[in-house]
Amino acid sequence: MSGSLVEVYKQGGTQAQRDENHQKAMAMRDALFAELAQTPSFDGWVCKVSDVVKGNSKQNELGLDANCGFFALHNARGFGLAASEDNAPAIPAGHPLHDILMKLNKNDMVKVSGAFQISQGKIRESSMTTSGGMVSPDFNVVFSAVEPIK
Repeated sequence: MSGSLVEVYKQGGTQAQRDENHQKAMAMRDALFAELAQTPSFDGWVCKVSDVVKGNSKQNELGLDANCGFFALHNARGFGLAASEDNAPAIPAGHPLHDILMKLNKNDMVKVSGAFQISQGKIRESSMTTSGGMVSPDFNVVFSAVEPIK
């Protein structure tokens, strides 16, 4: 792939050409996401904590948002238990990673491992626009490990 997908979209002087370019960009993105779904695991990626998200107060659920450079990771609901389409916080109290997340603060550096969430044969991305998803994608993942970096 040459150039960014946003550049592909922006080329063209007419709306019809931009619409055609948008379709090409989306096809390129879908092909990449389908390829990444073949080996969805990642291990030991260094990221910065964007937020530890509080979810269901009755269950004291937490979620992790991590900035990993030009992309972000968000835990998928079910967090390794039974990942669903919903990416709301779902790391319940008592889960081994819950205690780790409780000790994290915004801008802490962490090593994360896990797998991209797969939906319809492609990795799941939550910023599905050419301006967000093509420049700084947000991926739903199931974390298997989160390790603070001192």
